[in-house]
Amino acid sequence: AAMNAALRLADEAGVFTRSGGLAGVWGKLIERWLHEMLPDDCHTTCSGKVGISVTALALAFNPIQRKVINTFSSKEDLIDACLTSVHIPYFLDGNFSRTYRGEACVDGSLLFCLLNTPWRASEEFGEKQSAWLLHHAKDEKLMQRKWGFLETLDKDSLVEMFSMGHDHGMGHDRTRSPSSLHSRESESESEKGSLLPGMQEFPDIQDFPELGYQSGAPVAI
Repeated sequence: AAMNAALRLADEAGVFTRSGGLAGVWGKLIERWLHEMLPDDCHTTCSGKVGISVTALALAFNPIQRKVINTFSSKEDLIDACLTSVHIPYFLDGNFSRTYRGEACVDGSLLFCLLNTPWRASEEFGEKQSAWLLHHAKDEKLMQRKWGFLETLDKDSLVEMFSMGHDHGMGHDRTRSPSSLHSRESESESEKGSLLPGMQEFPDIQDFPELGYQSGAPVAI
């Protein structure tokens, strides 16, 4: 359902036909998509459990600081944090930065990209703990495709990339028995939603304890 909604919003904005593709309109599309996908009480569910990274910019001795937001006052505040966390200067909405809680901020992965080192779990959760880190450069199939950075792909390529990301993340679990996957047989057809051609249903992550994730544990984005 999420992928279908994203493609529908992109179609409505003319992303696949306009010369600029996603440039300048991506931010509004993400905002509309999040408002559709997230429940009204998402901020309550995520507070204390989800950490969203933003990079704050300031005229100071330490001008670039990565911050983790893990408390949210409303659905709008949570969505604002998400939009700030993915703010690519100029590309998302034509602005260099996005103001979040009174600070000029950009994409939360900026320091990760500049320094090529992941942040410590202690930054998010106050203590050391194991983490499951996925990096696109480790996906051999994705690297073979050589899609351009911020390139607007056609629909088929987007679905392919989406499925490749799933396969990369769950690839080492392909030998698991189908019976161990989360079953949705009890759900109505309207609750299941429709899958696009070439896509497959994602099992819930709590069914994969070997990934190091326990249901209810904090998650960093």
